[in-house]
Amino acid sequence: MSDENGIKTAEDKKETKVLKKAAVKKRLDAAIADVKGFVGAKADDAAVIIKKGGAFAVQKAGDSAADLQKQILKPVFKKDMLTGELPDMICICEPDKAHKDSSVCKGAVGHYTVAKEMTILNLYASSASDFDLKFYPGLSEDVYYRHPFDANQYISFDEYFYQLKKEKVDELLKIAQSLGAKYVKITLMAEKKSFTGSSLKAQAKIPGMKKGKDPFSGSVNAEVSNKILQTVEVSAETKFKGHRPTLPDLQYFSNEHDIQTLINMRLNEPNDIREQTYMIKFSNSSKIKAQAAAKIDAALKKMKLLNGNASISAEIEDESRLYYEYHIEFPD
Repeated sequence: MSDENGIKTAEDKKETKVLKKAAVKKRLDAAIADVKGFVGAKADDAAVIIKKGGAFAVQKAGDSAADLQKQILKPVFKKDMLTGELPDMICICEPDKAHKDSSVCKGAVGHYTVAKEMTILNLYASSASDFDLKFYPGLSEDVYYRHPFDANQYISFDEYFYQLKKEKVDELLKIAQSLGAKYVKITLMAEKKSFTGSSLKAQAKIPGMKKGKDPFSGSVNAEVSNKILQTVEVSAETKFKGHRPTLPDLQYFSNEHDIQTLINMRLNEPNDIREQTYMIKFSNSSKIKAQAAAKIDAALKKMKLLNGNASISAEIEDESRLYYEYHIEFPD
């Protein structure tokens, strides 16, 4: 109704508003029903996404359920792989029924999953070899994490920590060789939890430690000296011919103070260093920190990919107790 001047009354405006709300609700319900038909088990996700977006999202999407399906299914196409930044975690898998049956996923090479603040690329096994990516120890249906220094290499979580430990030892060997060492020994040691005893008692239990005396000629700090360390393994022991020192290439140990000190002593005069032993904290060169590990675990748990009680956080915790005893000798 309008007044005699043709101007809508407050009652008319209220009626129009009610009709608009009813129309929007009808379109929302239709969109939810449409999307549910495509995503099956993800139906609740469909409803949440649509309702969160409200009428504006549905209208802006042109009332197209296809746009909503893309939001939920998150398909990844070849052009996305070639032009976009890939996430740190990749899961090699087969497409599930929802993605296989959806028209918006036709031609997709994978899809994204966002779980606990982590984005995971679910890359379909049939397409994984089409890209310039390396998977260690090989390509299989598994979960991989990006190598810290090679953006195109992904390492299976089952091998990740072992492989990086091996690479760290290799780098320490190359440092010794570049600096002209004649002998190097790398021993992996673990901090033993102690429930009794003073720091002096702890010192006496470190291999080679005499009470009140620091056995290391290097810069072993008080923190390490006060810990009970046990030998885990001799990771490497090598003899070289020895030569004039050259600048080594560094990756894992580029920010390690003791390594930088050693390099400076060998490359600069008077260069009279003949023997040195360092204790290098293993976790200083680790690239996955505790906070990131917790997010990875949460994501893997949500995707039901964690194996029993194993976790990335537990691996990081173990690494925090490890040290390298790095003994190096140079020719006279």
